[in-house]
Amino acid sequence: HFTKEQVEILQTSYNSSKNPPQTHYDALAQKLGVPVSKVKTWFAARRTKDKKNSMASSGGGGGGGSSGRVV
Repeated sequence: HFTKEQVEILQTSYNSSKNPPQTHYDALAQKLGVPVSKVKTWFAARRTKDKKNSMASSGGGGGGGSSGRVV
């Protein structure tokens, strides 16, 4: 688990870039003193949380990820 301070740093970084390059993960992991895999996992979970929240606020996503186009 991350400390409150670590989560704040991760969140600030996430707000700057939701899918940063590998070098960014490496630098964050070193700064936080945790393995890179934990940083990547946190970002993946945070993206999933955002996706779920955006689906919920837009009425459920509209049927399996279709673009809404009728073919």
